[in-house]
Amino acid sequence: MLFSPPSIDSWLPKIREALNNAAPAMFLIDQDLIVKRCKALKELLPGARHSFAIKALPLPKILEQIVNSGFLLEAASSGEIALAGEADILFDAPVKTRDDIELALKKNAIISADSYSELEMISSKALLRVNPNVGSGAIAYTSTATVDSKFGVPIDDSVAKAFKKYSFLKGLHYHVGSQGIGVPLLIEAAKKVSELAKSIIEVRYINIGGGLPVSYKRSESKEAHLEYFPVIKNIFGKYLDSGNLFTELGRYIAAHAGVLVARVIKVKGSIAYITVGADGFVREAYRPSDWYHDIFILSPDGSLKNSTPTPQTIAGPLCFSGDLLCTNRELPKIEVGDFVVVADVGAYTFSMWSRYNSRPMPGIYGVDGALLKKPETSEDILRFWS
Repeated sequence: MLFSPPSIDSWLPKIREALNNAAPAMFLIDQDLIVKRCKALKELLPGARHSFAIKALPLPKILEQIVNSGFLLEAASSGEIALAGEADILFDAPVKTRDDIELALKKNAIISADSYSELEMISSKALLRVNPNVGSGAIAYTSTATVDSKFGVPIDDSVAKAFKKYSFLKGLHYHVGSQGIGVPLLIEAAKKVSELAKSIIEVRYINIGGGLPVSYKRSESKEAHLEYFPVIKNIFGKYLDSGNLFTELGRYIAAHAGVLVARVIKVKGSIAYITVGADGFVREAYRPSDWYHDIFILSPDGSLKNSTPTPQTIAGPLCFSGDLLCTNRELPKIEVGDFVVVADVGAYTFSMWSRYNSRPMPGIYGVDGALLKKPETSEDILRFWS
């Protein structure tokens, strides 16, 4: 199924062709899979104006391909507006300065106001982000629809009053959170916002955000849109029919389209060491119970190792004890020179890169051999901090 994690067997030929770039590590992106998923989403939810969340995968060469697939781009900062180039933009940063808003207006972006005070600075077509307050999912700190969330305004009488006050306010935006949010919560939020929209005649646009949960375990693969999209079509049908329903999917498109390939530098007992750790996997290292990636071990020639699994730990290079990609994971015996393949790193990996210890980011390559981001050098690090 297209939105399930690709098998390691499908990745192996692509990895082997790129191994010359994998010393000591590289990220590999399947651009074709991203484009296929973009086109599939347009077919699965026809009439929607789909956008891609830049923060998920902020590589200009990939963003260009996504835009060419008919997508807008969702930006959450002035930097992401710059990355969007000439693409059509949804701008919904949770904190916007006056300069941010003026830049977005110059770009003719559709702006999602996160507060009533932001509406005072906007003068063209805008949405208002509301908090449907449906509670948190399995990962509470990534939920955005709890009563104490920093995002949006409560659903109350003030929303309707804002539509009366601001003639440029044309729609509603909501978002429940990213990963750990089950489809039932997404559906509950959609129903609440639909009822609100029915009570406000000025609402012409609905932005349902993103947040579709992704399967990171191949043993538990499921495709969330199969449950979600039929409900969205039923609830927001008139907005789909008029081309006035927006999405902001990022993780669902890109997560499975990337892998890390890292050579094992040393082994001490049951601990194997590679040159990428918590700097590339911030959430995974700090909250391992909430974040998981399938991991595979390749021999130096790129063949998949299938020896009897034994509990092993994979450590990164950083100077703190939590710099571990996995702990006591059942894996084939790892030896120096082997390659560790961490699956499903296409979303929220590069964009969350940490500068702790000032280690350079590995190069990012397309499976077609394209250089998507050059490996960082010491000069790049010096320039960053200067």
